[in-house]
Amino acid sequence: MLYIKGQRILIELNNNCVFEGTYEGGTNDRIDIINVLEWGLRNSFCGPLSFYKSEIISIKRLQSHLSEKDAHNLCKINDIALPQLEFCRLREMTKNYVYLAVIDQKYLRAIDYLCNCESIGIAGFGANLAQMKPIDLLILTSWDQIFIFDLQLYRRINFPTDLKELLESQFIRKVGYDLLELLEFLWYFHKISVKNIFDTQLADLKLQKKEKDSTVILRSLAECLNFYFNFPVSVLSNIENVGLKEYKERPLQDSTKLYVSLLATYLLLLYNKQEKLLLKPYYDIVNEHTKLITE
Repeated sequence: MLYIKGQRILIELNNNCVFEGTYEGGTNDRIDIINVLEWGLRNSFCGPLSFYKSEIISIKRLQSHLSEKDAHNLCKINDIALPQLEFCRLREMTKNYVYLAVIDQKYLRAIDYLCNCESIGIAGFGANLAQMKPIDLLILTSWDQIFIFDLQLYRRINFPTDLKELLESQFIRKVGYDLLELLEFLWYFHKISVKNIFDTQLADLKLQKKEKDSTVILRSLAECLNFYFNFPVSVLSNIENVGLKEYKERPLQDSTKLYVSLLATYLLLLYNKQEKLLLKPYYDIVNEHTKLITE
């Protein structure tokens, strides 16, 4: 595949590292990039950095402008099926999380903001039912902001009432991946019955079943992002390396905050894509009727 000097690309290595950078040059066996971002801990380098064919799994390009039709077609080749501006916005959102260790004015503003959202992403970390350990971190995200609620530090009081009401609201959709375990923990330890749920794992299974002659497989979140948007599978690999011990350490490490933030970043993006596919017959009718207006 040909690359243009100045084009942003993602390089996935066989050690599960992912580097984003600007294409500078190369040979048949080597590729050089500058203005580099390493996705694991968001380290940045001016470069140039060189990578060799033997260590590269995949190279994916970022496109400036994409129509919905283009995005669908680009999933079949080595391009990220998301406009570059949106891709970069989500990348920046990951590291601009809000960490909430105490119930203060910042916490109250976060609750107020989330209560005015139509849909929010949700993820939980640190729980272990066999060891009777409740959730340590609850991650809630809107389209443009990630909030990390440190439930471990709230345990000297009862589970916050306003946070409970948010989770039980029937008017705010809660979007997550493989949510059944999290829902079980919230009920078992806090008697919280989460309402209005969209599980992206279940949605993916449903969409697979709609495809004729398709083998249904249980995809991870990283694999879903790869399938629907052509993201490198390794983009979430660091999260899998974070263990229960890291979630329970206090003070919480910045690297752990970044990893959980990264996982939550793409939940609403995936939900939006899957909902459109699930409701495709309806959207096709709407598009057919609205198309007549401009003809």
